Amino acid sequence: MEAKNTEQPLIQKWLEGTLSKAEQEAFDRLPYADSYKRIGQTASQLTPPTLNLQASFDAIQNKKPNTKVRSLLHTKHWLQIAASFIILLSIGYFAWNNSPEEIHFETSIASQRNISLPDHSQVSLNSFSQLRYQPDDWNKNRLLQLQGQAYFKVAKGSTFTVETNSGTVQVLGTQFDVVHRKERFEVICYEGKVAVNYQQQQFTLTAGSSIRIYENKVLQSTTSASEPSWIHQETTYTSMPLHLVLDELQRQYHMQLKLKNVNTNLKFSGTFTHKNLELALQSICLPLQLGYHIDGNKVLIYDKHQD
Repeated sequence: MEAKNTEQPLIQKWLEGTLSKAEQEAFDRLPYADSYKRIGQTASQLTPPTLNLQASFDAIQNKKPNTKVRSLLHTKHWLQIAASFIILLSIGYFAWNNSPEEIHFETSIASQRNISLPDHSQVSLNSFSQLRYQPDDWNKNRLLQLQGQAYFKVAKGSTFTVETNSGTVQVLGTQFDVVHRKERFEVICYEGKVAVNYQQQQFTLTAGSSIRIYENKVLQSTTSASEPSWIHQETTYTSMPLHLVLDELQRQYHMQLKLKNVNTNLKFSGTFTHKNLELALQSICLPLQLGYHIDGNKVLIYDKHQD
């Protein structure tokens, strides 16, 4: 037991960092000094949570069989367990606390937001929308998740992917608009080429072409526009069901909407402004021969022929 009594004070002082030069030389001559050093070295490099090496050592000592003869092999075994435990704990903590957090953007009703991505791609996020991505491997995997509507100007580089619950859009560098709203998934390509994946089908869009998926029907069409109208505070539709038009109207204005005797399956083609509610209601209601009444933030739309 004399060897143990000699080692213990040296190890204690090593843990505390108070060894004198002579004691350090004695510590270095201990049979397992290198093992102790590796434990401390690993912990300091990985910056784990505060680790009590003394407590770890004492726990190892307390778990040793109470015998008069200590097996050197047994001691080495416990030291290896201690080192492995600290390494695993440190690596786990390091990975947890250094994992980049998800980047998240969102807009509320009647608001828009311009976003610059790490590769200098530009995104305009329409009202009541969400966009998120993981920054840790952005340079290799440009992947975003979208809910709502966004217009993308993509910088050249690796594949750029926009995921929605309805489908996926992939490009290498182009300009396109993605709409993922309730009951509606739409992609319009303004420049370059876009691949749209929807329910195990792939559609390729070139500049000026679009795809709209509504009620499980796929409609393809063309456009002469060079960018979406909504980034200029207007929304344009071609043969869109009225209830979807009114949903967008409510995303652009703070109001409470009530309908009376209105057929919401009527098709609307036209444009409404985001800047003036009265003008927006006129643009929607007059072509469809509907009436409207504004009372503060409350709006009533009704069928004039049944009023």
